[in-house]
Amino acid sequence: MPNKRGVSGLEVAISFAIFVTFVIAIFIYFNPINMPVTNSFLTILESSVKNNASISVNTIPFSMNRTVVNFEGADCFVIPNPFGAGANLSVTDEFSNNVAFQKSGDNLLIRTIASEKFYNINNYSNSDIDAKSANLACAKTYALVKDATRGDYNMSIPRTEQVYYLGSLLEMNKTYYAEYSALKGALKMPSASDFSVIVLNASMDEIVSMKKTFPKANILSKEFPVEILSINNGAIKIIKGYLRLLVW
Repeated sequence: MPNKRGVSGLEVAISFAIFVTFVIAIFIYFNPINMPVTNSFLTILESSVKNNASISVNTIPFSMNRTVVNFEGADCFVIPNPFGAGANLSVTDEFSNNVAFQKSGDNLLIRTIASEKFYNINNYSNSDIDAKSANLACAKTYALVKDATRGDYNMSIPRTEQVYYLGSLLEMNKTYYAEYSALKGALKMPSASDFSVIVLNASMDEIVSMKKTFPKANILSKEFPVEILSINNGAIKIIKGYLRLLVW
């Protein structure tokens, strides 16, 4: 007569083997790396990179009366500085080209551009960004006035936007290779994940490259167009490019 204890032990072993096989099959079929939660890693990375590598830009567009300035023959004009003397500023035309200007107390002295009537005064939250104030040698200056009798200019409602800053991205690039774990924590990435951030210019050349050795599978990626602000010797430039994110 079979030993009941031996049969019972065999049944337990078989049941356990079936359970383990079932669990392994689930992990093979439903690979956790490919579960929807991994898509959330991309969302976390995108949000964290923007929060850590972007700055706030407050812009006030304004238009001026070109007829009056042309009539006066002025090569520069004066307008009140809406952000105050201590603000980090740049002045651009309607196409985002830099316009030479000079801070003068509570006013701005701005170089007149032929046929241009629309300008932007930009204020940056990062103190590193302050367009080099030119030493304008103006042959003739005209002070724009807006009061009950004269309307030489009109300022629009300020708008605020977050813009990627190349300086912050380059600092993040250094930290990626020097203190990867610390950066991963700062970007709120799950400890079991890894990531890469690549910034490309319009020609698809890499200008920031945070790379690790990629696995052969189970990588999720996202690429989208961005505008990146850079400053070089006081000249502010907008780089149009792409941000590529990878997680695994």
